Amino acid sequence: PRLFCPLSTAAYGIITVAAMLIVTPAIRAADRVISEQPIVVERPLLDPAVTLHQGVYYLTGTLGTKKTDGNVDFHNNEGVFLWKSSDRQTWTEVGFVWRFDSFAGAEGFYSLGQYQPARFQTGGAGHAVTAPRLHWLERQNKWVISLAKNRYHVHLLFGGQDPEKAFLPPLMNAAWKGPYRQRYVTYQGAEKARTLIAEGSPENRNVSPLSFLLQGDADLFVEDDGTVYLTWADGWLVPLTPELDGRAAAPVNLLATVPGWPRQACPLQCQREAGASVFKHDGAYYLVFTALTKRDGRAHQDTLVSRAAKLLGPYSPPELLIADGGLARVFRDGKTVRAACLRGGRPSLVELNLQR
Repeated sequence: PRLFCPLSTAAYGIITVAAMLIVTPAIRAADRVISEQPIVVERPLLDPAVTLHQGVYYLTGTLGTKKTDGNVDFHNNEGVFLWKSSDRQTWTEVGFVWRFDSFAGAEGFYSLGQYQPARFQTGGAGHAVTAPRLHWLERQNKWVISLAKNRYHVHLLFGGQDPEKAFLPPLMNAAWKGPYRQRYVTYQGAEKARTLIAEGSPENRNVSPLSFLLQGDADLFVEDDGTVYLTWADGWLVPLTPELDGRAAAPVNLLATVPGWPRQACPLQCQREAGASVFKHDGAYYLVFTALTKRDGRAHQDTLVSRAAKLLGPYSPPELLIADGGLARVFRDGKTVRAACLRGGRPSLVELNLQR
């Protein structure tokens, strides 16, 4: 299900020049936001994500398409768009680093969640890159972008040493066409049972090596030893092979390690958890995700966080990280912890206190 509602063009025009330059204190005492400032760009943007590398802040996100009636369509866009900044206030357009039409329709590569070529085609119910995330992989010495197509079917795009140059999907090869492996079911009934369908069973289908990635926005997490993990949906995590062309072990669900989850562990009445990512800070692991909550009797799309001493948990019951923050990307900026998120209908950067 789609968690984000398209915003009108007017919603992006309410920010005054004065507001652009002011860092305001957070007024939501229940969350962990210390201060916030708007991310001002001319294009409509959801799911903002900032990556800091060598003093440059790179911004990506779900790009909106302005319609003739003045509304914004986030179900259809052209691809992955990139901005950069040196001060977090002025964002310069780099442009598209990957477009749907830049690789002959992208017919020649496999998505991580399908058993057939991705077939990015115009038209239909949706044709959009959602929640792209830019990653610098030190040991691989290259840039990678994780993304989903309309919040389904996770993909990876590979670049070189310059994030402003074009990215390409992996070419279809033997590693991506097979051998076929098990299919992982994220949901099964109201109990949210997580079952592994055995290879060769009647329920199994011929699917790609990462076929359990059937839905949900994704992110990458790099452990200190260089292992690259993929996170997605409601807390799923899996280590990838060094070539990033398959899984290196079985996936696990980190939220499932929360004692009492999902019936008793979330005092905010969490529903529709999505967009899971992992952030490591001061030796602790933080599972960050978005969920619909009813913390004050009303529905909110909040950013929540759970904490663990080890990557595989157990994790603590979710707490409020960013009120009405939606899908957030947490990153380290020197000694400061920041997150790109959506606040009040606008992309924003917030400073966080994770120790509270």
